[in-house]
Amino acid sequence: MTALLALALLAPPAVAIEGVPYVEQGRSPWCAAAVMAMLAGHQGAPIALPELVRAVPVEADGISWPALADALAERGLTTFIVVADEAALRATLAAGLPVAVAERVGVAKHAIVVTGYDAAGYAVLDPAAPGRRRLAPDELRANWAGGQMIVVAQKPPAALPTADWKRQTSRFRALEWGLRAERTGRHDAQTLALYDLAVAEDPNVAELQNNRALTLAALNRREEACAAFARAAALAPDWPVPRQNRAALKCL
Repeated sequence: MTALLALALLAPPAVAIEGVPYVEQGRSPWCAAAVMAMLAGHQGAPIALPELVRAVPVEADGISWPALADALAERGLTTFIVVADEAALRATLAAGLPVAVAERVGVAKHAIVVTGYDAAGYAVLDPAAPGRRRLAPDELRANWAGGQMIVVAQKPPAALPTADWKRQTSRFRALEWGLRAERTGRHDAQTLALYDLAVAEDPNVAELQNNRALTLAALNRREEACAAFARAAALAPDWPVPRQNRAALKCL
């Protein structure tokens, strides 16, 4: 039995974390900064939202998690940014650590803080909606953007209560590189270099392997593209896209 599974099995049926200060986001792009301020406040290192926003660049689609993590590191806090699942979320909450999760509602992105759970669902603090509210498990699963989970802890020592947090952190970095590649809107050598960085971080993400294969195909590197499509298909047997792309390329 893995340590993560053991923690999930040992997690109590209900958890309620107290002492998480509510921070309202104010402006639309500041939700990520607001939830990080809440997590920092819970760790006894309060930081005013305007101060945190001034410390990091605000991009068109908001503030990046890594930039916020760097800002908190200067204040003695360690930030874990991982791609996780519900078992890891509950195990972390059971260890007394509130968790920020990235949401995707339609085309919009948002961030909230989860402070506990019970049989009915999850207790959350939403920087866009003052007051505590609840999310049914299905609501959380439907909106949880890529399983992104953010935890802030004091250092030293600082560690996630999950056995494979290092692997999960690598997956987040892989998805970050993949997103940068996708944003180029091209299939050229520069884009391929970004996808290469992504799969070097985590070779087990089917979407990254598929998108890398598309770029290889556009660069007339057919054999490598076929191999990458095959890898994507093996990683996600129920996802038809890599197999369809492989067939379109007439791979053997």
